[in-house]
Amino acid sequence: MLDRYLNSLVKRYNKFDGAHDEQHALMVMKNSIYIANRLMKEENMDLDINMVKTIAAMHDLGLAYDRETHHTRSGEIVRKDKNLRKFFTEEQIEMIAKAVEEHRASYKGDYTSMYSKIVSDADRMNDINTMISRSYKYNKKHNPNFSEEELYHAVTDHLRDKYGAEGYARFNTKYAEDVLNQSRKIIMNNEEFDKIYKDMYGMPWK
Repeated sequence: MLDRYLNSLVKRYNKFDGAHDEQHALMVMKNSIYIANRLMKEENMDLDINMVKTIAAMHDLGLAYDRETHHTRSGEIVRKDKNLRKFFTEEQIEMIAKAVEEHRASYKGDYTSMYSKIVSDADRMNDINTMISRSYKYNKKHNPNFSEEELYHAVTDHLRDKYGAEGYARFNTKYAEDVLNQSRKIIMNNEEFDKIYKDMYGMPWK
């Protein structure tokens, strides 16, 4: 029953931009489950997989309102969702709401629970192709007047600002960090990055 309901929530992502579509939600769910299983097996943590899946499925639903406040909007959606009461206690629902509110890479506060850390890591645990694709699609939609060269610079600037050596994205588990290390190396290597980017979108200005 819960999985069926989560699938219906994930379908809402198809109304958002290409960087936050259904495939993104499914990827975050998959990554969250992977991290949670590793934590339970290797660090003996007691985690509720149903909560992990629900947080991942709902973390970006606030994009239905806007980008800037979507994390807090997502929390509001969780708290108002009567269907969740069929599966979780009020205390669990509040923990789910807090986790979606704390998932953004720009979040600077203390995390409420390990669930917040899991979805935060899962949201950014992408390979380099996915990172480039998501950033390109986002900028293509939100900056429709950009030339291909301007799109390239928007993508590279964003990824280096977020994942570079001094990037603002932080990671809370070694499992996410291990996956992202290779992508981070490529982002900071102009030649490798440009080769991948060119294969994906071309670089006609060079």
